[in-house]
This record gives sequence, C-alpha cells and structure tokens, in this order.
Amino acid sequence: MDHTDLQMHVLSVDSQNQKLTQELDQLRELLRDGNQDNQELQKALEKVTYDFQFANSQKEQLTIERDGMILQLEEKDSQLNGIVAKLKEQIRSMQVIISESQLQISQKEQMRLELLKNLEAQEQMHLQQMEAQKQSLEENNLDSITCSICLVAWDASGDHRVVSLRCGHLFGDSCIRAYLMRSTDCPICRQTAYAQDLRYIFGRHIMPNPTQCSQY
Repeated sequence: MDHTDLQMHVLSVDSQNQKLTQELDQLRELLRDGNQDNQELQKALEKVTYDFQFANSQKEQLTIERDGMILQLEEKDSQLNGIVAKLKEQIRSMQVIISESQLQISQKEQMRLELLKNLEAQEQMHLQQMEAQKQSLEENNLDSITCSICLVAWDASGDHRVVSLRCGHLFGDSCIRAYLMRSTDCPICRQTAYAQDLRYIFGRHIMPNPTQCSQY
C-alpha cells in the first residue's frame, strides 16, 4: 500500500471514527435522557406507591373505626333491646297491678255500698226502735202521771194534786180520798190504807208537762 492509499485509508478510518464518535455521543445522550426518564418514572412510581400505601393505611384505619362503630352500635342495640324488654315487663306488671287494683276497688266499692245499705237498714231499725222506745216512754210516762182511779193526769196543785199512800202508790188527792171513804185498802196493791196516810208528793218527774196536760 502506498502512501496515498494509506493516507486515504487513514482518512477513511478517521471519518469512520468521527462517525462512530458521533453515534456514541448520540447513544450517550439517549442514555442520559433514558436515565432521566427512568428517574422520573422511579419517582412517579415511588409517589404512587406512597399514595397507595397511605390510602391503604387510611382504608385500614377507616375499617378499624367502622368495625368499632359497628360494635358500639351492636352494644347500643343490645342495651336498647334490654331496656325495651324491661319496659315491656314493667308495663305488663303495671297492667296486672292496675287490673288487681281496679278489682279491689270494685270489691271495696261493692262492700261500701253493702255496708251503707246495712247502715241505712240499721239506722232505719234504730229509728224505729227509738220511736218505739219514745212511744213506750211516753206511754209509761203517761201512766206514771195518770191517776189509776179516774185515768186522768193529776194536777200540780189543787184538789187533784198527786198524793201517795203508805204503800207508795200515787193517786189524785180527791180521787183517793173519795175511794178511802168506801174502802180501807190501796186500789192497786190492796194493802191497808187510811186517809191519814196520804202524803203530798213534790218533784218535776211526777208532774205532767203542759203538752200532756193539754191532752186532757
């Protein structure tokens, strides 16, 4: 190979080296661009990974809170059911008590009515007895102030005032004196009696009252 060919060959090699160098520089540039892209992708991937982990952590926290709230709601529901059951039992007990109370009130009211009826009957009977006793007392009192000879009430003074024999029986003065002129014994007990045995009697219980006197 001559010098010219060698120089041409050298020039050709230099040209190829330059071309290769340019290609190498381009490859290096592409590599640098690729590395930058890879770094950005890596950062983006890391950010996505972080966001995913954070979201997953938030999800887990929310799940825990949800489960806690569900448990609390179940406990509250159980407590509420227990309270409702107790209230229903209390209502049933109150209904039983009210029913028994109403029955007792009804029975007591019936007893009260019967007692009032009995009391009214007893009062009526008592009034009848009192009226009978009053009438009897009036009759007895009338007998006690009535002369057994003339059957007329004696007077507080005068000829027909009340007098007593020795035996204790009472008469109108004029009636017993007239009787003793015909007989010498008491008209009631038949004991011996004389006019000198007569005694005047004083006392409000043996004197007739004005209403009784007005009847004769």
